[in-house]
Amino acid sequence: MRFEILDGKVTQKEPQPTAAGRDDDCGAQEGIFTIAYSPEAPASQHSSLKKLFETLTWMMFHLGGIGQGARRPCYSRQNRPNAPWWRGSTLYPETPGNFWRLPDSPQEFQRLFRQRLGDFYAALGQLKGSTINWNRPITVGTVNASNWTEAVDANCCIVVCSGNADFNKPYALAVLHSQDLKVGGNYNGNLCGKVTGGVKPSPVWIADLDKYQVVTVFGATQDPRRQFLQKLKDQAQSHAQIWPF
Repeated sequence: MRFEILDGKVTQKEPQPTAAGRDDDCGAQEGIFTIAYSPEAPASQHSSLKKLFETLTWMMFHLGGIGQGARRPCYSRQNRPNAPWWRGSTLYPETPGNFWRLPDSPQEFQRLFRQRLGDFYAALGQLKGSTINWNRPITVGTVNASNWTEAVDANCCIVVCSGNADFNKPYALAVLHSQDLKVGGNYNGNLCGKVTGGVKPSPVWIADLDKYQVVTVFGATQDPRRQFLQKLKDQAQSHAQIWPF
């Protein structure tokens, strides 16, 4: 498959990293995302390939953002004393039609996401020529407090939840950054990621879909990720688990 962005353009520049940029809107870009068959793709597989990449694209838009800060939804820091005034990244599909329409509740979204996931595995199975048992995920790598693999495996957990926003952060992000999960007053590097002493990307992805958030946690079977997921569930107004089943 071939992927392209047509008519890509910046519609809102990033705020200046000075006091003069405090009240500016967050940066924004737009374009037309296209997927095309490669010349090597057999015509007999076009239908399965189309379904496979349609569902992959849908999941991409509802699991995280893109570029720097893709693991966090876009949120304002304009009530802080210093720049950056915005952090995170949010993808918005603007294609009309029922395929992109989202339900109102986390429970309805859980069912929709599982339907999309089922469509993905069905298309993948057709391309492989065998049925994929996605109800029995494998384990990839070793998981402990400080180690995990970025894979949707038996140690990964994906939930959808809603709750109270705090400090300009949507519910899931507010819980992730809460004082109870910090270590010595600082964000836990095995939960939020770190740059000091070696870069370690966060094992938590959060996508804000307005009425609720989708949270993906790698290495979720061990603390502090397991502790975060429990706190997320306990304090939520509404909560549903997407993965594992």
